[in-house]
Amino acid sequence: MDVLCTTCGEPWDVFTAYEELTLNKSGVPVACPSCNGVEPKGMSPRQRQYLDDVAKAAELLGGDLDGLAAMLEDLEVFV
Repeated sequence: MDVLCTTCGEPWDVFTAYEELTLNKSGVPVACPSCNGVEPKGMSPRQRQYLDDVAKAAELLGGDLDGLAAMLEDLEVFV
């Protein structure tokens, strides 16, 4: 199961995410080694909205990356 960097959308497996992703105080993964917290050029408004929604879900889960990964896997059916 993967979680997403909410800046660039890069998927990270949960085990690596705890070590590699930068989390804010609410537990939202806001930066990864791929983007260093800088949004990539060419991101569509739909992609940006999706990542914003992932960030809101992560905040609601209080930094539970396992729960976030499970939620994203369940929601993949609808994307």
